[in-house]
Amino acid sequence: MLDRMPTTPVGKISKPALRADALVREVHRVVWEHAPGGAVRLDETGPRQRVVITVPDPGAAGVLRAALSGYPFEISLVVPPSRPAPPTPVPH
Repeated sequence: MLDRMPTTPVGKISKPALRADALVREVHRVVWEHAPGGAVRLDETGPRQRVVITVPDPGAAGVLRAALSGYPFEISLVVPPSRPAPPTPVPH
């Protein structure tokens, strides 16, 4: 459900904005189902819409790539580098 219908500057319903909202909502649903904790953002800087998904681990990225393979938009999956564990102090 939308809080407010997106409109153009002249007051008409903005269909591209509705499509973008539906796209992000659907991807959020799939991410929540397969990789809770993943972040989703829409990148509209190129010629086609692209969804950028940040996931916590490489396994989740593979699962999401498969789950979203049938959708007609580009997907970029980002897995942040894992932080190395701090060194364990050695007693002297």
